[in-house]
Amino acid sequence: METRYRYNNKGHMIHKEDPGNVREDYTYDRFGNRQSFQLSRGGNVRPDINLYYTYDDSYRLKQVRKNSAVGPILAEYEYDQKGNRIKLSYPQSGIETTYQYNVGNRVIALENKHHGTAISAWEYGYDVNGSLLKKTGKTGLTPITISYQYDRLGRLIQEDYSNWKKSFYTYDTYSNRIKMMVEGRTKNEPTTVTNYEFGLNNWLEKETKKQGKAIETYQYHYDDNGNEIFRIWEKIAPTPSYPGKINLSGNYQTETPTVYEWRHYDGFNQLIRINQDDKEITYQYRGDGLRHSIQVRKLADNHGNKSLYCWDEGNIVGEHSEEGRSKVYLRGVNIIASEISGMVYYYILNERGDVIQLLSQNGKCHSSYEYDAFGIERSLNKNDENPLRYCGEYYDLSSDTYYLRNRDYRPAIGRFLSEDPAKAGTNWYSYCENNSVNRIDPWGLDSYLYYDPKTFSYTNDYIPTYQQSLAVHFYEGDISKVHLISLASTTSETSEQIFLREWTSMAKDDSIESIVFHGHANWDRMLLSGKDQFRVFGSNGQMFGDSVNINNLDKIETNYFILLGCNPGNSNHDYNGSNKGTVNLASELVLGKHKINNAVIASDGSSYHPSNGEIKSDGNGFRSFVWNSETRTVDTFYLGHKMNSISDLIKTYIWGSKNPSLYQTPTSVPSVSKKKKKKV
Repeated sequence: METRYRYNNKGHMIHKEDPGNVREDYTYDRFGNRQSFQLSRGGNVRPDINLYYTYDDSYRLKQVRKNSAVGPILAEYEYDQKGNRIKLSYPQSGIETTYQYNVGNRVIALENKHHGTAISAWEYGYDVNGSLLKKTGKTGLTPITISYQYDRLGRLIQEDYSNWKKSFYTYDTYSNRIKMMVEGRTKNEPTTVTNYEFGLNNWLEKETKKQGKAIETYQYHYDDNGNEIFRIWEKIAPTPSYPGKINLSGNYQTETPTVYEWRHYDGFNQLIRINQDDKEITYQYRGDGLRHSIQVRKLADNHGNKSLYCWDEGNIVGEHSEEGRSKVYLRGVNIIASEISGMVYYYILNERGDVIQLLSQNGKCHSSYEYDAFGIERSLNKNDENPLRYCGEYYDLSSDTYYLRNRDYRPAIGRFLSEDPAKAGTNWYSYCENNSVNRIDPWGLDSYLYYDPKTFSYTNDYIPTYQQSLAVHFYEGDISKVHLISLASTTSETSEQIFLREWTSMAKDDSIESIVFHGHANWDRMLLSGKDQFRVFGSNGQMFGDSVNINNLDKIETNYFILLGCNPGNSNHDYNGSNKGTVNLASELVLGKHKINNAVIASDGSSYHPSNGEIKSDGNGFRSFVWNSETRTVDTFYLGHKMNSISDLIKTYIWGSKNPSLYQTPTSVPSVSKKKKKKV
């Protein structure tokens, strides 16, 4: 299916047209912040969605308005001096959420109100590593306590709900869940023990569930690309007292207690069809890989209904069925409200971003939700029309999975059904490294761009271009996946404090696509300018003077780490097998505790940054640094002296990694005019 795009002269996407004549239109301010978003279908003059955005002085989203730049305010956000959101309000409904934080910027209190009357309130406690240990509160009149325990690798091993269940988890050395035990709270809820068996490549092959005398099994099969293609459900004991079976969606059927499901994929590993005993589900995709439609057809009468999805970059904002039913989802930082069957509902979220309530405009509760840590929903209502639930993501009831764009996630087993497209880590099916209490994984692949806005007088002009380049390269233009982190000091925080806070927050993301650091530099350090100057991090374990070791920072795993400064890849300080204490910063990152799956990329010479977003280097130019496990050394390759964008820098590395014999080596140092460009 063809998707058409148009961009402005700064590389920002301003128009997209999908199959079915669904159009998205965007405008931006001079800093690259989105000012408006319109979504229209079928040539309609009046858009289905027409939103306008304003920002505070730190470029944080402040207001979302509907219909025009002076239209009614849908949502309003307030922040503290550290950038934490302290208040979210929906002025049209009188609903507001307030937040309090500890010194580590973790939420310690959250309260939801409607016209001043409490709807729900929660308090949170953490361990010294910042992992959530306990949350207490109530929704309505019911007090609830939830506690968590972790093993030494940070994996969840126990969760205890005072009003629901107590679960225990056991893992193997590859972080596959091999056992789950669930204790009920009443005599009518016997303990359930589920064992999991794995084969090669961490493929889940068999699941056996025992509850009292009842035993049921699932068996799983995969294609050569690691996609789940077939599963069989069978009830083994006791012999069923009914003359029939229950299908994979929980519906009663006749015949024997064995159920089959087939899953089919295209050449891009995209799920295109599911065949179950009673229905067939088919999916279609846009040119950018996002799901375009779903059709569910019942086999008994061959009746089916097709629904089309509408997107705002990487988020679903609408559904339209062949029967004429429409759903619209209005978004700001998170989901704000939905318009379903002519009614407006506002979303109440918890600290993780789970949807816990839907409220009408007068504050009446329309739906409420409870989940365990991995997204299993308590008291699932199959007639509920709202699909946005766990982590605010889209729940596909027909397949009992969450569609997380790159692949499907099944809460019942706490795993993805396909391999991680980035091939990050040792287990490509694990969800949030089995620590979904403290982490979320909407794409599995976010990027972070740290920068010093005082590097040059025009730095703020090209930083949005860098952001857009990364967004286009990795996320089909979705800039919300590239987090800009300014390291300019404020009246309450030094640049050093901001960096430490942001790094700690970033480290919660268990799958990072890229980290970019832009500022002044030397072979062993990154620096900030002027009075804020400090050693961001350096080789030989140095940081902020000599007080903090880089390996004492929270561990991160990323596919790319790009250092945009002068000489952090200086070849005079390459690793030679014995000089670990005096290597350049790029090598230090490869050798240290942080995991770089693909490469560190840095300049071996002065780095230049024109305002048009180009990246240039003199000396020996840009080089990639990769750990070679066979030779136990750091392999380096020359990438070039001039790149049109960060994306070109990454593309050059990817091309070279596939064609190592064709990597160039610099034969001469190109001259760089310093009249038109400034160096870092």
